[in-house]
Amino acid sequence: MAIARCLEIHDLVLSKCVRGEARDYEFTEVALREGLAEADVLLSRISDLPVGQRVRARLQKTVGGIVSKLDGA
Repeated sequence: MAIARCLEIHDLVLSKCVRGEARDYEFTEVALREGLAEADVLLSRISDLPVGQRVRARLQKTVGGIVSKLDGA
């Protein structure tokens, strides 16, 4: 019997954002636009990430910017 384990979508999106490449932010935008991820969940989970404060600040700014961009679209 095969067992598949998959990351929950918000955890997947944030793990990609931590890496911080342009394609990771594009993935984030698509996940939000297509309704796969919820903005409030992403933004609230940033503070729980096991990363330094600089990375958290970058994520807040970048993910927040993506959310704002989509809200204005």
